[in-house]
Amino acid sequence: MERSRIRYVTFLDDLTLNKAPAGGVAGGDTIYLNTKFNVVTVYHELFHTFDPYLMNQNRKWLALNHRNFVYTGNNFMSVKATKFRRKRREDNLSTGRFDQDFVSRYAMSNDLEDRAETFAYMIAEGPRFLARTACSSVLQKKMDYIIGMTGKKRLLGKDFWDKHFRSGASKDDGLAAPEI
Repeated sequence: MERSRIRYVTFLDDLTLNKAPAGGVAGGDTIYLNTKFNVVTVYHELFHTFDPYLMNQNRKWLALNHRNFVYTGNNFMSVKATKFRRKRREDNLSTGRFDQDFVSRYAMSNDLEDRAETFAYMIAEGPRFLARTACSSVLQKKMDYIIGMTGKKRLLGKDFWDKHFRSGASKDDGLAAPEI
């Protein structure tokens, strides 16, 4: 937290964004959390505060996904899609074709949420997350990308991820993210 731009954390009973319920929202120097938040939400919103691609699509991240994958767009910043894209998205979700490449269904909404969710699950699950990457080369590449992005001295530090994945700190302590 010291290295983030966050100065305030505000807790709200019924947090909404664009009239829809929200677990958390990051804005400026503040993270807003629904009082029913979980630890994944905290890490997710924290990641948004230092994601350099917050306002633009990250083409390098998009290239990590399978070439036939299409983000669902089911989020607060949803964009209109052609009938063809909607059909492809529905097919991807209904078949579960790419489930192993994402940490949650919410991560399938767009690249911004995919990065934040991946980071949050990496922190919350620790060594268990590392084991999940054995089942998906896409998830492995996403992990490597997040490590490269956050493993800098000004953020988490060069050795953070090695120590975190070896620590076993997130075994069944009740803080880890739920399985998907």
